[in-house]
Amino acid sequence: MVSKAIKKNSVKSIKKQPNPSMILKKVASVSDSNKALQKEIKVMSKIFGENQKVLVSMKGMIDTLTSTLEHIQKQSKQINSIEDDTQKLYAGLNQVRTQSNLIDKINNQTEKLENELKQIESQIFNLYEMLKSNYSNAYLNYKNHKSKLVLIETVYKNEEIKLSLGASNSLSLSQRKMQFLQAQQQLILKEFELYKAEVQIKTHTNPIKL
Repeated sequence: MVSKAIKKNSVKSIKKQPNPSMILKKVASVSDSNKALQKEIKVMSKIFGENQKVLVSMKGMIDTLTSTLEHIQKQSKQINSIEDDTQKLYAGLNQVRTQSNLIDKINNQTEKLENELKQIESQIFNLYEMLKSNYSNAYLNYKNHKSKLVLIETVYKNEEIKLSLGASNSLSLSQRKMQFLQAQQQLILKEFELYKAEVQIKTHTNPIKL
C-alpha cells in the first residue's frame, strides 16, 4: 500500500512541459488577430470621419436653406407692405379727386361743429341748473324732515311721560313710537337723497383730468 501511494504522488508531481512551437503559433495567431482588428478600426475610423464630413456639409446646407427662407419671408412681408401702402396711396388720391369742394366742406363742417358745441354747452348749463335745483330741493326736504323728526320725538317723549303718570295708554305710546321710527326712516332717506344730489353736482362740475 505504501508503494502505491508513493507511485501516485510521483505521478502527480510530474508536470507537463509547454511546447515552444505551440506557444509561437498562439502568439502569431494573436498578433494576426490584433493586426486585423487594427485594420478594421482604421476602416471604421475613416468611415466615421467621412460621415462626420457629410453631416457637417448637410448642416451647412440646412443653415443656408433656413437663412434663404427667412430672407424670402422678409422680402414677402416687405412686398406686402409696399402693396398696402400703394393701395392706401391710391385710395387717398381718389379721395382728393372726389373732394373738389374740400374747403367749402371743411368750412361747413367747422360751422356744424361750432353749432353742436354750443348745443352741448347749453345742455351742460341746463344740466348744471337742474342738478343745483335738485340739490337745493334735497337739502330743503332734509331740513324739513329733520325738524319734523324733532317734533315727533318730542311728542313721543311726552307720551311716555303721560303713560308714566297714567294719563295715556300703551296703544297711544306704540302709535307715537311708530311715527317716530317712520320719521327716522324718512330722514335717513332724505339724507341719502341729499348725498346723492351732492355727489352728482360735484361729479358734473369738477374738471375732467386728462
